[in-house]
Amino acid sequence: MATVAIAAVGTIVSVVAQSRAKDAAEQSANAQAAHQQALLARQESNQRVALRENVKRQESNKVRQLAQLRVTQAAGGFNTTNGTQLAIFGDIETRLDEQVNEQISQGLDAIGDTRNQSEAIGFTNQVQNSVRDAEFGANVFSTVAEGASDVFGAAKKNFNATGKGANPFGIFNN
Repeated sequence: MATVAIAAVGTIVSVVAQSRAKDAAEQSANAQAAHQQALLARQESNQRVALRENVKRQESNKVRQLAQLRVTQAAGGFNTTNGTQLAIFGDIETRLDEQVNEQISQGLDAIGDTRNQSEAIGFTNQVQNSVRDAEFGANVFSTVAEGASDVFGAAKKNFNATGKGANPFGIFNN
């Protein structure tokens, strides 16, 4: 009779242990993912600050270079309102604008990559938790099925040992 109770209690203990192990694994994975996402959020913030500073620096550099070009052209006797000089000036200004735009594009790409990494970590964590839940369900089903088999096997053995008409689950009547 005690064998039936031991098999039942063993099954329950095993299921509880599996549940706690799954919960601990999920908590650990969630904490790790949250930490990684926080680091990436800080990195994204730093990238935004760096982008703003770099664009300011590029704009300032553009203004300085164009002013220097005007001074150089004026010192050389060129009329800065003449067509050829304006075309050269416009071409240089366009190239400087392209450099600023390239700087912005590269910065935004880096920020987007960081955001994508953070989202990927969150998605991966969700998938891993789902897999963990599915594995837990399968393990619990297997454990319960094995436990039920042990309980009924012990009950049958108890029934056969006590004879016909005896209560195979007599241990639960006390």
